[in-house]
Amino acid sequence: SIRVRRFLASWRGRALIGLFGLGLAGAAGWTVYQLFQDTDIAWKHCTSSAKIAPPKRVADCSVVISSGKETGRALATALAQRGAAYLDTQNHAAALLDFDAALRASPNDPALYLARGNARLRSGAPEQAISDFTSALALDGTLTGALMGRGNAQLSLANPQAAEADFTAAIAQSASAADAYYRRAIANVRQAKIVEALGDYDQAIALQPASHTFLNGRCWFRATQGIDLDLALKDCDEAVRLRPDFAAAIDSRAFVLLRLERFAEARQAYDLALQSQPSSAWAFYGRGLARLREGDTAGGRTDLAMAMQIQPGIDQEFAKFGEVP
Repeated sequence: SIRVRRFLASWRGRALIGLFGLGLAGAAGWTVYQLFQDTDIAWKHCTSSAKIAPPKRVADCSVVISSGKETGRALATALAQRGAAYLDTQNHAAALLDFDAALRASPNDPALYLARGNARLRSGAPEQAISDFTSALALDGTLTGALMGRGNAQLSLANPQAAEADFTAAIAQSASAADAYYRRAIANVRQAKIVEALGDYDQAIALQPASHTFLNGRCWFRATQGIDLDLALKDCDEAVRLRPDFAAAIDSRAFVLLRLERFAEARQAYDLALQSQPSSAWAFYGRGLARLREGDTAGGRTDLAMAMQIQPGIDQEFAKFGEVP
């Protein structure tokens, strides 16, 4: 391989060849050569684009990093790959340490700021994530991922107007970015921009009509707004058809049926929701309302009490949509 040829051209490689030529290398020489081979294989696994189990990638990248052979951008690559693998295993602390080290090794790499920003966002540090996404964009203003990440961080901080601006910039860079339309729809909902939100949901689904997430989003939007409930039901039906185990869509569908005053069907739909999420306060409360409206006072009150026990204040969430006992 190229890395082997580079090694053989190095002073260590030439020295090892000399030792073998003199018959003096023996087991020690072979151990050094085997160590290099192991590192070379580990590098390939560490940086491979193939799907590799995170613990395996962590192990291979660790071999590369601990070998001391890599510096600069190559070392940063190994650290970033290991950081990403740690992130996949929810080891946020280890991931952030690796991304920090990667940026020390290659301090002007926008992709590393983007990676650390995503790690910080996932670890619950949106303010720090915004700082990293902004640094990434300062180095490369075309990084759509940094715009999306910063927009998502702004949403988590209840700054929907700033989030909308980032998602709009992402759309300007790529008009086919369905996720940007979907996330902007959420930002618009939080600003009570109903017409704009529906337009963004429509555009996201036009770009990805088989997205169960997008279909559920539009279904839930219409359900909570109390508009076009028959269309909302069609979206939820399609989302569940595409992914029968999608708990969010099962719950959304039940809520639509409740708002359509199809109470028996709503109760049955909430039964399904509780099968997939046995501790869902939303499902218990929705089923409680459906039972009350069917005339099952005892069963309804039992469900409502269970919902309040799981999530005190769930009654206020339903009351926002005009759904009260």
